[in-house]
Amino acid sequence: MGGLLGELGGRITGVNIISPVTPPRLVTAVVGAGPAGLYFAITGRLLHERLGRDVSDWEIILLDRRTEYGRTHRLRMDPARHRSLQQDIADDRFDRLIEYLAQEGFKPVINELERKLSRLAADLGLTTHQLAIGDGPGEVSVNDLPGHLRRKLSIPPDLPMTVVGADSVNSAVRAAVQGAEEPVRHTHQTVARFHVVGDTLPDRINPVAHYRMAKLISSLIDYRLNRNGYAEVDVFLDPEDQGELEKFGAHPKRPIDLSRSIEALTSQHLRRLLGHLRSGISDTDNEIFLQSTFRLEHAYMERVAYPHAADGAHVFLVGDAAISLPFFRGMASLAGLVGALAHVHLDLLTLGGQLVEDRVEGARLRASVLAPDRPLRLGTKLLPGEIEHAEPTIYRGESTLVILHRWLSLYGVHMVGRSPEGEWLSLFRRAPISRSPARSDFENLVDPICRYNVLARRIRNEELKVVNARSMLVRGAREFVRVSAMLPFPLQTWFLTARASGTPGSAPARGGPLNPAIALIAGLMALVAPVAALFEQSWMVLWWAALPVQAIGGFVYRASLVLDQQGATPARRVWIVQIAAVMVGGVATTLISSLSMGALTQLRAALSWLVLGLVFIPGMYLFEYLDRKWFAAARLDEEAPR
Repeated sequence: MGGLLGELGGRITGVNIISPVTPPRLVTAVVGAGPAGLYFAITGRLLHERLGRDVSDWEIILLDRRTEYGRTHRLRMDPARHRSLQQDIADDRFDRLIEYLAQEGFKPVINELERKLSRLAADLGLTTHQLAIGDGPGEVSVNDLPGHLRRKLSIPPDLPMTVVGADSVNSAVRAAVQGAEEPVRHTHQTVARFHVVGDTLPDRINPVAHYRMAKLISSLIDYRLNRNGYAEVDVFLDPEDQGELEKFGAHPKRPIDLSRSIEALTSQHLRRLLGHLRSGISDTDNEIFLQSTFRLEHAYMERVAYPHAADGAHVFLVGDAAISLPFFRGMASLAGLVGALAHVHLDLLTLGGQLVEDRVEGARLRASVLAPDRPLRLGTKLLPGEIEHAEPTIYRGESTLVILHRWLSLYGVHMVGRSPEGEWLSLFRRAPISRSPARSDFENLVDPICRYNVLARRIRNEELKVVNARSMLVRGAREFVRVSAMLPFPLQTWFLTARASGTPGSAPARGGPLNPAIALIAGLMALVAPVAALFEQSWMVLWWAALPVQAIGGFVYRASLVLDQQGATPARRVWIVQIAAVMVGGVATTLISSLSMGALTQLRAALSWLVLGLVFIPGMYLFEYLDRKWFAAARLDEEAPR
């Protein structure tokens, strides 16, 4: 045995690989021994033991190009799927792992988690072996890996093999088997991470201070004081600002010092924010380092199972190699994927050594479901219409049926089994769907290898719903901050705006009379109307007429921010004064009306200034819409100045 290991050029070391006396019935090579690879190997071994099967039947070989990784960031793990996997495994050793995660709030440091997983794997007889997989010099290609292991470890040529790609987002396994198929990608947000170093950094920043800083960048900001003494600041950026920072080529191992080059940035937003971080959040000046820029995006493969893809071996993708998700949902999907893939391997083992009684049970189930008195209900699920096909298979070690049924023009696919009491149960269901996807799912579910595609898709779709919901919340919050940063409302302008330090001031103020004229007209109409309406209700028509005038004011004000930046400061002051005057007038009108009017009139008068301020916002959006549709389409910004 030692000679066989030596023939691998020293790249695989250890024991418990292949026993020539009692060869296994399935060999799995796991490429990548990070959290994904370790999770899969541990889950597979524990589920195998739980079923009371001989451990030597399934040999798992963990392979990685490195012996360790220097990663210290924290994972944020959703406990739900890990708890579900814990119930499925039902083993004290895995329970202790979940207890550790719970103690860490399901936010473990990745290196500590990998050490826990490695120790558990070693206790189960699983060892990581160093072997570089890829197409580079001195590496073993994915297509050659099964043959390489068969030759070096004397694995019989007829022994089934699988390769599991758990080698992260830049997967060599995926690159080897995907062919012309590209991952489905969508970028939700672009983010920059800064490290702020100083002697008097605050432990935390309260929500109001967070909001003030967010207005400087017109986006969202997350501030965290690291236990190593520096602050981490994540900033959600527009593509233009992100592109400016990406040019620095910052990397966690090569951070870029921006402390003395803030004024060199072209983005006013970035200059304001970084100037504030340098001297506005603590008593002393701080140093600012750009740690990295990254994209919160999801990327996934439509297929994650490839039969006979590498020298006759079946290839599967798991973890980020199969589904990479933002907003910390990657680990949530991982727990579901490794459980599904482990059961697929156990089903392959069962099919490979299927007993006569298993085949008889499958045939009996098929005959009973196709009988004239076929079941019309599967547990709580109705099964209307006509059953077109039914094929026996093995699912989670049990004889089951995959059913394709049709009702009217709709189809459904079920994986069904019998309970101990003899009742029909629906183990998997997808309905109602059209004919083509139903037939595709039917064929995939019958074959345990291709079944992984269907199971992974269900997990992926569930997690994508969470990702998309969180993305919508982030976009909504960013839009709120962006609009709020522009609005000249007195409260948020005077009290909820951070003063940026160390950044260039505004240009000399200039501007035309259009903003003051519109502000004066709308303000007078709004103020006169409620007071006059106390004596004659018809005067309220002035207030209604003030609404479109105020909206025009929002349009003109937003235009001044874009087309006349030097006039932006006086324009802002005009509208701050106007809206403040209307607010005071609204309160005064309320006091006057309360002497003789009812509660409804009082409420209407009190809110008149607020409504008038809010219609300012649609005017701003109208200008942005026209700017985006007309000016950008005409490419006016590309014309050379005369």
